[in-house]
Amino acid sequence: ELIVKNKTLSVLRDLYEIINTTLGVQETAERLAHVITKQMKFKGGSIVMYNEKSHTLDVIATSSSRSHFRKGSVPVVEALNSLKLSPHLKRNTVVDAYLTGKKQVTPHLSDLVRPYIKMAKSDVWQKQLQIETFVLYPIRFGGKVRGVLVLCMDKSVSDLSRAEKDTLHEVIDVVGIALEQA
Repeated sequence: ELIVKNKTLSVLRDLYEIINTTLGVQETAERLAHVITKQMKFKGGSIVMYNEKSHTLDVIATSSSRSHFRKGSVPVVEALNSLKLSPHLKRNTVVDAYLTGKKQVTPHLSDLVRPYIKMAKSDVWQKQLQIETFVLYPIRFGGKVRGVLVLCMDKSVSDLSRAEKDTLHEVIDVVGIALEQA
């Protein structure tokens, strides 16, 4: 129990340090994604936010545990980072998390990049990146869903420890606060 609380407090301390800075949205998002990915030992994480000018969901920050990259996989990440998703897409897990305001879980990268990238290509990319599961949390602030936190894991959600689950529940609210204040 004490170990769980210490881990959660460590992550929250790092996130609150980010909140107390005067960074812009982009840099705040980058630091949040990095801290969550590093502290929680995930393969990667992205923050996708609704862009009111272009009316798209844009990846504004990405972090990865670069140690899992194989030769040739960095262009894959760059391609994924440049995606701009229409919030009107059907059958896209990022859009579903944004529109429903509910956590989404999928074992398939294709569910996140549909219809922009073919399933065969996204399956190859997912194998290169060695990601088993994608967990998507809506980011709320100002009473509305404003974006999505995408976490990439090398295990199933059912394999998360109680500490990881508890920490994630606490972290998602702090992400919204940090981005709102940025």
